[in-house]
Amino acid sequence: MKRKVVMMGNTATTSLPIKWVKAMKIQKGQEVEVNIQGNKLIISAETEPEINRCKIHISGRNETATWWSIVPVYELGYDEIEVTFDHPEIAVILNHIAKEQLGCIISEQSDKKCVLKSITKETEFDTVLNRAFLTAVALGKQSLDLIKKDKISELKNLKFMEYTLNSLVGFCHRMLNKDGYKDPKKTGIIYSIIKHLEFVGDMFDDINTTLIELPKIKLEKDFINLYEKIIEALAKAHKLIYKCDEKDLEEFVKFRDEILTEIQKSKDPLTVMTMRHLRRAVTDFVPPIHSLHH
Repeated sequence: MKRKVVMMGNTATTSLPIKWVKAMKIQKGQEVEVNIQGNKLIISAETEPEINRCKIHISGRNETATWWSIVPVYELGYDEIEVTFDHPEIAVILNHIAKEQLGCIISEQSDKKCVLKSITKETEFDTVLNRAFLTAVALGKQSLDLIKKDKISELKNLKFMEYTLNSLVGFCHRMLNKDGYKDPKKTGIIYSIIKHLEFVGDMFDDINTTLIELPKIKLEKDFINLYEKIIEALAKAHKLIYKCDEKDLEEFVKFRDEILTEIQKSKDPLTVMTMRHLRRAVTDFVPPIHSLHH
């Protein structure tokens, strides 16, 4: 972040980020340590930042309910989550949860308690968001590659990519809940875009699962061609995050409409049903992406 320097006689002053001041509990008149390291000025406080903690008790043993109890709380931005439980098998589930959450570890564990702790240092939000989009595109491309090679059974090996995407999306949510977006009034918009990106990953995974479970069938050429174009649309949507003027938006809408026209021409029910839903998932978050640039 940048700060303006104000000259007052022989003294130069600048402001400190209020978020850091509050986190360090800096009081008026308090001294801070200032060290020069080349062209860098290192400012530090004697106080340690406050650790944001919470406690949760889990009385049941349902795995899904446990995930739903813990993951959203981690995404809220808590640094430590103390979880007590009645059934020892919950500890195994909590270890799985920690493994799937970016920057999370089990720092303490017993028969009746686990403590989940965040160990991630400050990270650039845009870097994590970029990785999430690239992971979603890669999931689609690798799925399509296996489908083209008629290696349907190997689609199950791509499950880890959906887990990775979910982890990146969850960490984006966590960063937004802790620090907000760089433009605070757009925090809600970027949050919805990220949530929608997770939905796109779920769609790819659902298609893979469906193809694995279906009796062996020969997919129509329309299915392959449309899948390829929809993945291309997702890559285009990713680029719009960084640049989206009226011309960019019009070109994307034109490409989206071309895909719909091709879907409508298909005679294969599986292609029409699958690609209609996937196209909508991939293109519907472009309007909020465009709004980020205003």
